[in-house]
Amino acid sequence: SLRLAVIQRYCLRIALIVPVYLVDALLSFAVPDKGMWALELVKASYEAFALYSFLALMLAFAGGPASLVDLWESEDRYLRGSWIMGTCMHGTIKLDGLFLKRLVQGVIQFVIVRFLIVITVPILIARGLYEEGKVRFDSGWVYVAFIHNVSLWICLYSLWLFYLSTKHYLRPFS
Repeated sequence: SLRLAVIQRYCLRIALIVPVYLVDALLSFAVPDKGMWALELVKASYEAFALYSFLALMLAFAGGPASLVDLWESEDRYLRGSWIMGTCMHGTIKLDGLFLKRLVQGVIQFVIVRFLIVITVPILIARGLYEEGKVRFDSGWVYVAFIHNVSLWICLYSLWLFYLSTKHYLRPFS
């Protein structure tokens, strides 16, 4: 069926992260330090793509975006704020198309930010403005690390909210 083909496609995209990492690791022995940014670009881009593919897979399991929104709206579902679940900062949220759109944006922003970081770091290195692990405010590493971590937090929090709002629909797929 078409749905099975879509699910298999997303599973394959996620599973391919292992060979991508393997090839990247093997090529890192042959590539000079100056060319490592190209390998990092491929690895980081695929890593972000795999995170997006995971969200798309979960959406496929839930029946697709339109079907999921219809379920939420027909059941008049809400996500309640809870200290235990880490959702206390936003209170109660109505589950609807806008909520799903924000979750998808939360994941996609990481794909974009990760790609931009991988492009920016070699430029900073070439200009002598980046020393990895050095906490200095005249070095780009502090800013890149901060932006990356905030972006990753938004992405993972979006995935967490998605899980909380769809766990009963996804239970049959464990």
